[in-house]
Amino acid sequence: MRVLVGTGGSPDAVRAADWLAGFPLPAESQILVVSVLPNLGSRAAEHENAMHVQARQVLEDARLKLAPRAVDVRLIEGASASDFSRPLKSGKPEQKVLSLRTLPSREEKTTQILRRCAWVQFARCAALWRASAKAT
Repeated sequence: MRVLVGTGGSPDAVRAADWLAGFPLPAESQILVVSVLPNLGSRAAEHENAMHVQARQVLEDARLKLAPRAVDVRLIEGASASDFSRPLKSGKPEQKVLSLRTLPSREEKTTQILRRCAWVQFARCAALWRASAKAT
């Protein structure tokens, strides 16, 4: 089973990752943890660097929390829905997709991208979204 986790590092995201860490996934399951950074355009380079450092730390924290399972992490920068879904479709994600709540601007970007992926259907839960993924 392949599981997609989208996170921005909020307390809700941490709780949802804790939930997933305890969820009885099949041993061969692979987890892909992603975080999305918007295209910063003309913003200051130091602000951009700080956002990258924070996003990479969020991904590493999630990877460590979900170990010893097979966990891959990806930082997606200014991606469109098609850019985001292309590597995922090649692996044909199945069953559960989790999108963890994130900081407001990043939550919006991550959610917009995930919602536009054809195989994602959302049902809102307390601290996370759970959905069945249908590869198209």
